[in-house]
Amino acid sequence: MLHLKELGLNNMEELVSIDKFALVNLPELTKLDITNNPRLSFIHPLAFHHLPQMETLMLNNNALSALHQQTVESLPNLQEVGLHGNPIRCDCVIRWANATSTRIRFIEPQSTLCAEPPDLQRLPVREVAFREMTDHCLPLISPRSFPRRLQVASGASLVLHCRALAEPEPEIYWVTPAGVRLTAAWAGRKYRVYPEGTLELRRVTAQEAGLYTCVAQNLVGADTKTVSVVVSRAPPQHGRDKGWGLELRVQETHPYHILLSWVSPPNTVSTNLTWASASTLQGHGATALARLPRGTHSYNITRLLQATEYWACLQVAFADAHTQLACVWARTTEAASCRRGLGDRPGLIAILALAVLLLAAGLAAHLGVGQPRQGVGGRPLLPVWAFWGWSTPSARVVSAPLVLHWDPGRKWPRSSEGGTLSPPSSQRS
Repeated sequence: MLHLKELGLNNMEELVSIDKFALVNLPELTKLDITNNPRLSFIHPLAFHHLPQMETLMLNNNALSALHQQTVESLPNLQEVGLHGNPIRCDCVIRWANATSTRIRFIEPQSTLCAEPPDLQRLPVREVAFREMTDHCLPLISPRSFPRRLQVASGASLVLHCRALAEPEPEIYWVTPAGVRLTAAWAGRKYRVYPEGTLELRRVTAQEAGLYTCVAQNLVGADTKTVSVVVSRAPPQHGRDKGWGLELRVQETHPYHILLSWVSPPNTVSTNLTWASASTLQGHGATALARLPRGTHSYNITRLLQATEYWACLQVAFADAHTQLACVWARTTEAASCRRGLGDRPGLIAILALAVLLLAAGLAAHLGVGQPRQGVGGRPLLPVWAFWGWSTPSARVVSAPLVLHWDPGRKWPRSSEGGTLSPPSSQRS
């Protein structure tokens, strides 16, 4: 990946947003092509980090209302941008596009038109007098973020994405049918709000049915978007079997990776797996995303930290635009220390003790304690290691000569010449 030159993310029906630090550390990437994604309505100002060679950014034919100035400034070598085919809102967020100091060229500038406000519709972005605008503007939630009505089966889960751009940066929160305000990093039994503004409804029942409102608010004002959630008694028969429930399971946990598994529902068109550490709920760290091919039933999440809690969510989409979501929490185990004392290994101590006893017994048998050392057939005895299956070393083995102690009363045998063998007499100097 470090040597990747071009990257394309095109024709993805379920791609809604490109969040903070989504693409990082691609030092040789020169062209990024993110086009023809009908639901892509948001690119975080800090979505791209450490892409020093990026020259071309293609974002045409999406649902983007703007491209933030921070995004452009984070790409120091950027030369051209394609934004045509997007419902651009011509306000302070995109005023950099017509600044005299900008060095960036628009691809098809005559087709890059304003969609809002009404008095600027169909006007090329490069012809808008942004100098007359203030530095602050209202938040805008993309109308394509989610539909006005969603149906979900009782017991299933649902994900609602809400993103907005403005100056200054807006705060995003949700209001439930009961009037409860759910702010970022909210985590409860039924609801969870992720830092970027996504609302997750878990195992919904008829009590959770009703209107859910996303609110994006800053010092200038607020924008809202409402969706009606309808909970049916039986799972709807749109692209899936009756009674099918998606379940994500943790198969194995290790110090640096977690193995997940699931049973893929029939008639799915896409499967996405998202994961991150628990610290992302406080705004720290980045969220990882894997787009999985059809028929995948397991995934091994790697490059994790030991003794750390992680969450993972599996989202499957069906041909009728319905989606299902299943999430789990898992904690990586603690890595075993490599520096353990012998006191922590009683089995190793027993093995070492047995080896010492065997070595001592072998030496005793070889040396023949209290007996003269004799060979077999006149040959010297082999060293101990020869009986342990080791190969004979290249060095020559020489046994010590046999020495008998002097016994004055001993009778010496006769030699072959008939004489008597006697010890040599000592010589005095």
